Amino acid sequence: IQNVGIDMVVLANNHIVDKGEKGMTQVFKTLDEYEMPYVGAYRSEEDANTPRIIEIKGIKVAMLAYTYGTNGLFLPKGSSYKVNYIQDEKITADIAAIKDEVDVVAVSMHWGPEYVTVENEEQNRLAKMLNNAGADIVFGSHPHILQPYEKLTNENGQETHVFYSISNFFATILTVPDTMIGGVASFEITK
Repeated sequence: IQNVGIDMVVLANNHIVDKGEKGMTQVFKTLDEYEMPYVGAYRSEEDANTPRIIEIKGIKVAMLAYTYGTNGLFLPKGSSYKVNYIQDEKITADIAAIKDEVDVVAVSMHWGPEYVTVENEEQNRLAKMLNNAGADIVFGSHPHILQPYEKLTNENGQETHVFYSISNFFATILTVPDTMIGGVASFEITK
């Protein structure tokens, strides 16, 4: 995936703890082997508190990532890493903590019901919360199907580009034909 231009992987998703601590250890080992940056799940508190900032042609972009859950599976108490779950207060605090250090804040949200072509009320609520918190771009995942794009502008003029779901980048679900169509969010950032 690095050879086709992927610069960072998002680990905040509902399957990240499917294989428990051993699975998470292997994920980090593989990412280290390929020197692949990641966001959304971490090996330690220190790792979790290290901002994910990429500089692209002089533009600093912060990447944050959250998931709605992990299929009822949880890591043992006292684990040395954690998964970022969708929690309004945490997301708002994370955006506030990094907003002044970067030009753009991008947030990956693993949200919404699977195989539904439009966003639901909770996705709309969260998108508005992200807009009010200062997110500039939101990339949605989990539905495995394309959902709409929307630009939100709050009363302070903060614009947030929301891609509710860009479907599956690589895999499809053969029994659900709409999963065979994916999207790539493309935009230009001008500083």
